[in-house]
Amino acid sequence: MLDTVSARVMALIVATTLPLATIAGLLAWHNYQENVGNALSRTEKDAQTALSELSSDMDQTHTALDMLAEGNISPDNALREFALVQTISQHHYCSLVLTDADGRPVVVLPPPSSQDPAICTSSELLPIL
Repeated sequence: MLDTVSARVMALIVATTLPLATIAGLLAWHNYQENVGNALSRTEKDAQTALSELSSDMDQTHTALDMLAEGNISPDNALREFALVQTISQHHYCSLVLTDADGRPVVVLPPPSSQDPAICTSSELLPIL
């Protein structure tokens, strides 16, 4: 079988490249297995970050509502109170609305004409305003 020179050269090439190919394949498989685990941990970390941000947003909203509930808000001082909430929250809220007993808006900050449509995208705000 190895009578000719070309057969011997071919056998030598196969004998030298086969171990390297095997090692490269094993290393690639090992890296693949390692990255599969990393994706799961990255996803868990992203979920924890999102949960933390949502919790922080809820706490900020709760604090703002508590602050507004403690004061006696009338249409006369509502704009000042709303402006204070927006300043403290760094303009975190799309719209702040003071309604009457029937749910009709009395004071809206910012006015509907100046609301940023990129931020205020909720269709629930449209019927109110």
